[in-house]
Amino acid sequence: MNTAKIYYFKSRLFFSDFLVALDDNNFDTLNQYWEMYVVIVVLSIIIIATFYIYRKDWKTSGRVRCCSILISLFIGFSTYQITLAQDSIREWQLQLPSGKGVLVNIWMSLGGAQYESPVFSGSDELFLQEASKIQLEPMETIKPDIVVFLQESTSDRDYFLLDEKKLPKLSMFNPEAEFVSAYGPLRLQTSGGGTWLSEFSFATGLSTNDFSHRKYSVFYTVAPHINYSFYKELKNNGYYTVLLTPMTKNNYNTSNAYTHFGIDLILQPQDLGYDAPINENLWKISSHEMLEYVSQILEKYTDKPVAVFVLSMNEHGPYDDTVEDAMNLAPYFENEKLARRLNDYLSRQELLNDATDHFAYKVLNRQEPTLFLYFGDHQPSLFGKVLKDNLFINPWTVTQFFMKDNFEGKEIPIRGSLTDINFLSGIILERIHANVSPYYDANIKMRYLCEGKLEDCENQELVNSYKYYIYNTLKAADASMK
Repeated sequence: MNTAKIYYFKSRLFFSDFLVALDDNNFDTLNQYWEMYVVIVVLSIIIIATFYIYRKDWKTSGRVRCCSILISLFIGFSTYQITLAQDSIREWQLQLPSGKGVLVNIWMSLGGAQYESPVFSGSDELFLQEASKIQLEPMETIKPDIVVFLQESTSDRDYFLLDEKKLPKLSMFNPEAEFVSAYGPLRLQTSGGGTWLSEFSFATGLSTNDFSHRKYSVFYTVAPHINYSFYKELKNNGYYTVLLTPMTKNNYNTSNAYTHFGIDLILQPQDLGYDAPINENLWKISSHEMLEYVSQILEKYTDKPVAVFVLSMNEHGPYDDTVEDAMNLAPYFENEKLARRLNDYLSRQELLNDATDHFAYKVLNRQEPTLFLYFGDHQPSLFGKVLKDNLFINPWTVTQFFMKDNFEGKEIPIRGSLTDINFLSGIILERIHANVSPYYDANIKMRYLCEGKLEDCENQELVNSYKYYIYNTLKAADASMK
């Protein structure tokens, strides 16, 4: 099971993962990875067969069996006591995110239900000293309609190993296009899956890596303790906030998590007229349809500025390795099936490109001031080497973002440089000159201090001081605040 999780989700097995896997709201999503069930069934058969084969072997006496039970109970109790020891916890956490062994990780993460905020040693003095040098110009707040579009599994084709096969660049990634105000590669904390991790970091400005073994259950275990979020900031600036998701509202605990983030309204396409049962995940709904429903929302809620966060889905894997190699990519990859999967993926990206450009033209040519930001939530799962190694450090956790708007204001100086997803919502707040909390003031200033980077920042002492400030001082995700 640990190996399967590493293969599909790029992370080792922790106890908190069972919270996600056993939530029946997530079964439809897990069913997309049917191979995992094959692994579990095969292992179960092996275990049953092993018991059957050896059940007639030599028997032990009742005294030995009783002693074995007592010894097992003692070992279990001792192990539990070890997991409570602060020195043991500290030693284990030093090894995260991979942890130590499979059983050690499960035992040590048993305390996942008892939430503890990340704690950083040192002080916030360095960050506050450097942040005081950043003076953000006070300007009149602009209140445009805001649309943030999470583009499922979307990555610029320039990142792929296609040097000899130059495919036309998708127009939605053209930095010279009309209305573009900021753009660049985007550093994430996941690859090939884990959309909710990118949702969390965008919504909160916090790195999921900071939550160690709770990383993959942040929608369950961390969301209730969030004290600052992008949506709360918008509400404080007079916005009505809406989430439009193609998945069911309870998928990966979405409804509860976004309620804690401060969202006002959660909608599925079915709520707006899409012909499907309300409890059905819409794996094949087109991005054009999703954005058309966003247009309906913008037209309906006009009494105050509205912000819509929308997710696409049609670009999600798995990708078909039997499609025609229409783009003639096979000569450039050793694995022909990989080339065919890439054909399927890129053909879906072209549909996404048309939908994104169409929507951008429509909403940005309105009379109303509007901001439209779109970004890739993670690299696609193509099951093979497709990325160039020389573009970025850890290229598998890099996608891109583009921000377009139709109003005047302070220019955001991000044009092509690597930006961390933790700063993405702060970019929007700065662009509209929002009145922000001390938390987002720190988020915006830290972006300037590290030139858009966080985990990649050369000054890790400053990063630690910043995290001390947001976690220890501001209590950004503190259990005691709830």
